[in-house]
Amino acid sequence: MSLRRKTLLSVVATILVAGLAAFVVSSSILTTSFRNLETEFMQRNAGRVQDALAAELAAMQTYATDWGNWDEAYRYLDDRNPAFVAANIAPSTLAGLRMNLLALYDTAGRPVQEHEFDLIRGRTLPTDAAIERLFRPGSSLLRDRDTAGLSGLAMLAGRPLLLAIRPILTTDKTGPARGTLVMGRFLDSAEVALLAVQTHLSVALLAPGDPRVPRLREGKPAAVKPLGRQFVAAYAPVHDLFGHAALVLEVSQARSIVERGRTAISWLFIALLAVCLALGGLSVLLLETLVLGRLSRLTRDVVALGRHQDGVCHLVRASGRDELATLAGEINKSVAALEEANVALAEKNRELADAGRQRRELMDIAMMHDFGTPMTVVQGYAELLRDGVLGPVPDKQKKAVEAIYSNLRSLDTLRSQMLEVSGFDRGDVALELADAKLHELILTSVADLGALISERNMDVQVRVPDVPVRCDPDRIRQVVRTYLAGMVKYAVDGMRVLVAAGPDDAQMHVVFSVETTNPVAGSSQDRFGSWGGLGMALADAIIAAHHGKAWIERVPGADSRLHFTLPLAQTTGG
Repeated sequence: MSLRRKTLLSVVATILVAGLAAFVVSSSILTTSFRNLETEFMQRNAGRVQDALAAELAAMQTYATDWGNWDEAYRYLDDRNPAFVAANIAPSTLAGLRMNLLALYDTAGRPVQEHEFDLIRGRTLPTDAAIERLFRPGSSLLRDRDTAGLSGLAMLAGRPLLLAIRPILTTDKTGPARGTLVMGRFLDSAEVALLAVQTHLSVALLAPGDPRVPRLREGKPAAVKPLGRQFVAAYAPVHDLFGHAALVLEVSQARSIVERGRTAISWLFIALLAVCLALGGLSVLLLETLVLGRLSRLTRDVVALGRHQDGVCHLVRASGRDELATLAGEINKSVAALEEANVALAEKNRELADAGRQRRELMDIAMMHDFGTPMTVVQGYAELLRDGVLGPVPDKQKKAVEAIYSNLRSLDTLRSQMLEVSGFDRGDVALELADAKLHELILTSVADLGALISERNMDVQVRVPDVPVRCDPDRIRQVVRTYLAGMVKYAVDGMRVLVAAGPDDAQMHVVFSVETTNPVAGSSQDRFGSWGGLGMALADAIIAAHHGKAWIERVPGADSRLHFTLPLAQTTGG
């Protein structure tokens, strides 16, 4: 991956991760804030309903105060004048006061007047037995009280009843009290609906054991509980006159606050996404303009320096006054210095090449003329002595003359090999290339050395595929004979030589290896590791001229292996 791509990906990934982290943190803060705001809002709503309920009780207490501090009622409890009842306690009076209960009790707690009224149907009802039990003689609710009176909730057989209780005094609030006034209003569905209208909220009354009611804590604000994604409710206890939690007030409404929070988070996401895209685009543009683009051009110019073969000094482009411009300037200085050094080096190479060519030519001339001429003369005289042309030669001297003649021929062979190596080095030797079967060339070379191989008790096995190679057949036979002759030179009794080959890409890979069945104690196991001489040098030069490769493979604890490669013929090499 290129530096540009790594940098751009790193910048984009960093901005995306930072944007995502900012969104997660911000959305978490906003969600928590909106939920807390919803909780506070619902607790205030529950308080509003509680205040509305308290206002109802306060209104009932006001009515009860008016009736309790009334001289006529005070006298009635003394004289029990029926005219008071006929004039003041009638169904129309209860309907006007919106009271379901109006009762007068004497100081002993005995009922003087008890009236229960159905506000919905507009008729008087028999007094409920639950009311009679609640206000039986001796009830704590009918005890003498101060002028403040008492108001609150009472549960009558599961029906909540709002009560206002006042002592009956004179108009100027003096006594002693002659009894107790009780006004009551059932907190039924109609009253709950009226509370909902007054507070503009959805209101319901639940039993404390209702499964919908969450855990409530005394002295704590109303508990708030979501009713799904659309609605939320607050729950507050309603205590009766005895201080017990008689009912639970449920106030519910749509989750408009949280919904607005979700909308705000959506807009926040869109805003952060836009900011990340803009910031990412601006960062990429600045990086591309100020750093990456210039660095890419500098890299291309530097890479192109090594591809120019026209001998002209090409400089990299540089602009600005920053580190990249300084680097480009230093590269240009280095390129100029290298160009000068290359020119000087090329001149020296030409001089060395000319000197080397001259030396090789002088050596060739020396070997061909200065060295070849005296050798020819000596070889001629040795031949004359051997053949007895210059007179009879004793048998003992004939052996010496024969040795001289044989070694002169070896020297002439060495001289020819040196000339050939020099010719290959100069590229003066032309190969006669043709498609030939390497298998046949190797078998021919083995046959040429057959007598010598048999004399040394050697076994040569050839495992070469019948695949043509592109070569000079005579030269390759010369290479094979050189390798085999070297192995024969160092052979021991029972040596087995394996010549194996196989295609390797577009080359034929040939391997010469040996196996000794009767190793000689005290002799070196590796006979070919340091094998060299002009013969091997000539073989290497021949393989190199075929665009092949020759080398020796060192094998620990065994004889080294000889390798060379040749190009496959075009018809099979591909």
